[in-house]
Amino acid sequence: MKKSKITLIVPPVEVQYTKFLTKSNLLLHVKKYPALGLGYIAAVLEKNGYPIQYIDMYGEEMNYKTLQAEMKKAPPDFVGITCDITTLIPARKVARIIHKLNPKCKIIVGGAQINIYPYETVQHKEFDVGVIGEGEYTMLELISKLEKNEELDNVKGIIFKKDNKLIKTSPRPIIENLDKLPFPARHLMPITQYCSDLNKTRLFTTILSSRGCPFNCLFCLKNDPWRGRSPKKVVDELELIKNDLGIQEFYFIDLTMTVKKDRVIEICKEIIRRKLEIIWEIQTRVDCIDKRLLNWLKRAGCTRIRFGVESGDPRILKILRKKFSTHQIEQAISWTKKAGLEVIAFFIIGCPGDTLQSINRTIDFAKKLNPDFAFFGIAIPTPGTDMLNLAIEQGIVPREIWTKFVKGKTTEIPIPRFETKEFDSEKLYKLLRKAYLSFYFRPKYFLKRLRKIKSFSELRNHMKGFRNLLLEVFSSYFM
Repeated sequence: MKKSKITLIVPPVEVQYTKFLTKSNLLLHVKKYPALGLGYIAAVLEKNGYPIQYIDMYGEEMNYKTLQAEMKKAPPDFVGITCDITTLIPARKVARIIHKLNPKCKIIVGGAQINIYPYETVQHKEFDVGVIGEGEYTMLELISKLEKNEELDNVKGIIFKKDNKLIKTSPRPIIENLDKLPFPARHLMPITQYCSDLNKTRLFTTILSSRGCPFNCLFCLKNDPWRGRSPKKVVDELELIKNDLGIQEFYFIDLTMTVKKDRVIEICKEIIRRKLEIIWEIQTRVDCIDKRLLNWLKRAGCTRIRFGVESGDPRILKILRKKFSTHQIEQAISWTKKAGLEVIAFFIIGCPGDTLQSINRTIDFAKKLNPDFAFFGIAIPTPGTDMLNLAIEQGIVPREIWTKFVKGKTTEIPIPRFETKEFDSEKLYKLLRKAYLSFYFRPKYFLKRLRKIKSFSELRNHMKGFRNLLLEVFSSYFM
C-alpha cells in the first residue's frame, strides 16, 4: 500500500498575538528556534516510510499566499500543525487554506495549546483531530487509522470529532526510553534560518537531552516526569549534526538540564573523548550545579549557562516556589563566572506579592550579580499554570480570560497582569524600562562586553541584540 503524503507545518507568528509577551516585534527577529517536537514526529513518520513535507512558516518568514502556492504544487493527504496560544489564530488560517484547496484533507493539531485546551481548540471547524501530549507514536498510529478509515476511539492521546461530538480518548503513556526515538528530522528544516541574538557563530540549533521537569514553579506549565537520554545518544546527535549539517553551536533547551549532574558530566566526557569541537550552552537552576560539574562543562566546550533567578526578594522567591535562596543564587553565579562560563540571568517583575520595594530590590540584585546578560519580563498568568489559578482565585483576572480567546469569542489576546495599588500595567512597563536601562547602560558593562567579543559573527549578533533591546525598551513610548 502506498504511504500517504504528510505535510507538517509550523505556523507564522503574527505580532498582534504576542503583545502579552513583548511590546515590540522582537519575536519576528530573534530566537528563531526549530520546532523540535514537530521534528521528532517527522523523524518517526519518515522512519516508517511516510513521505514528509516540512514547512516552517515562522523560520522562513513565509506568508499565507506562499503557503497556498506550495500546497497547490503537491496537495498532502494529511496535515499536522503545531501551535501554542500565540499561534492559534495563524494555525486556523493555515488550516482554512488547506481545507479550501482540499476539503477532504484531515487537519491534525498538536503542541502546547492542545494540551491545555483540547476541547476549546478542536471545537474549531478548521481542525479535525488534536494530539495531546507527546505526539510521536500517537501520530504514527493515528495516520495508520485514518488511512484505513478505521475508528479512532482506541487511539490513545487524541481528541476528535464524531457525530457532532468531541471525543477525548484515554491518555497515552509518556515515552519512558527517549533513546528509542530517532533524532529530529533536521534535514527537512530550514536550518540556516534559525538564530539567537547571542549566537557566537553563523549556524546555530537547539537540542534536547531530556524531557520533563521535577520542579513545580508557580509560573511554569505542569510538566511530565523528568526523563534523560543516555550520554552516548546525546553526543551521537551532536556529532551527526556537526558532520552532516556543519552546525557547531548548540543550545540545550532542556527545562533543567542538570537534574542529574553525573549524567551531564558523562555527556561532557563523551564530547571530550570524541574531540568534538563545538560550543554550547544550557539552562538550569542555581541549586542544580556544583564546582565539579562547572569544571567539566567548561572543558567540554560549554560557554554559557542560563539561570532562572526570577527575583532578588526572598519573599517573592518563596511565593514563586523556587525553593532556593538569594545566597544560593549569588554562590552559583559566582562559581559559574570563576569557571570561565558566561551567565544569562532571567528576572520577573510584577509577580504575585510584588511591591515597588521588592521590584527595585530585584533590579538592584541583577546589577549586583552582574551576569553577562540579563533579561527582565513582567509576570503573566498564562494558561496551564498555577499562577493563572492564583490570579483567578484572587479575583485579579476572570476565569474565562484565556478561554474566550481560544474559543474564538474574541480575537484580542489578553494581557493579564498582577496589578496593585502601587502599580498598574503602565507602571510595570516603566519599571521594565528602568531595569533594562539601569543594567545595560553602564560604562563598565559596555567595556566588559567589548572585551569578550571574539569574532565578527559574535559582534554582529551583539549589535543586532542591542538594536532589539532598544526596540523592546522604547517601543512602549510609541504604542
